[in-house]
Amino acid sequence: MIISIIGYKNHSRRLISIIDSLGLCKKLIVFHPNKEKLRKSFNSDQLNCEIVLTDLIDELLDSSCIFITSPTSSHYDYLKKILPIFDGYFFCEKPPCATLKEANSLFSLDSSDKERIYFNFNYRSSMFAKVSLDAIKNNTYGKLISLEFCSTHGLACQSEYQDNWRNKSENILENIVGNVGIHYIDLASYLLNNVKLQSISSLKVSKFSRRSDTFFIGLSSDNCLLSSIYLSYAAPFQNTAKLTFSDGIIELNDGELTIRHPRDTKDDSGMFMRPNKIVLSTFFNSRDYYDNSLTESVASFFKTINNNEYFSVSGFDSSINTTKKILSLTLE
Repeated sequence: MIISIIGYKNHSRRLISIIDSLGLCKKLIVFHPNKEKLRKSFNSDQLNCEIVLTDLIDELLDSSCIFITSPTSSHYDYLKKILPIFDGYFFCEKPPCATLKEANSLFSLDSSDKERIYFNFNYRSSMFAKVSLDAIKNNTYGKLISLEFCSTHGLACQSEYQDNWRNKSENILENIVGNVGIHYIDLASYLLNNVKLQSISSLKVSKFSRRSDTFFIGLSSDNCLLSSIYLSYAAPFQNTAKLTFSDGIIELNDGELTIRHPRDTKDDSGMFMRPNKIVLSTFFNSRDYYDNSLTESVASFFKTINNNEYFSVSGFDSSINTTKKILSLTLE
């Protein structure tokens, strides 16, 4: 299979490694508008597939699929430019676009175009998502009560944060809400019905932060109580997700996924006690867990291609709606 990718550094390089490891790529065409910069900087170490470097869009058109992993501000332009001249599939990194105008334009695309585009909200492919969705659909642990996410670390309290792009940009997609929160808003929308942004509050904690570095987001849905998303670049490390049912708790804690069940667990004196923990999967840490969801997402993308199938239009629309929820926020 011939595969093309727009972008080559950092996250793009991680995706290139995953593509190569899956053994599906005969030739990988790597695009950057500045071929000389690409030639000097691209690292092909430990890659098995044939690599072609280019600055010509036309060279991408013989591919089965094109990965768009360039900066967010360029996603829309590449999609709109290549869609009319390319009949293959697109894997586009989240978020799909950078403005509400672009989001509305993508939402209005024909279904025949939407079903060829996969937006990489890879938390949908995570173990937490798979176990939780199965439990909700099959009513495994009774009535759904609440959904909680927490993602924090102390980046903003480091002096070098003063010049970090996350701190300098005024674009909401480049702060913690756009970088991290968008994943959780999308995952909540994936698991629950009719999710709406109910509230958001923010706080500036670190002396190095130019704007708010800590947020609390409340989401309403038809399924359960208000879902909570707590995000911070200025707190001790936490990476958790918890789905509480009337008869069980599914919990992710820094890469360990567990279920506690049943509710009616009591000690010898008849007092309620915490149910025993059943470990469903264990990753080395939260980064390892994230990398697994990324690999699963890429593998799912190629499974659709190999089966000559298409992506769901509802999945496309959900990705656009998640992005519109973020872009509609007014933050300090």
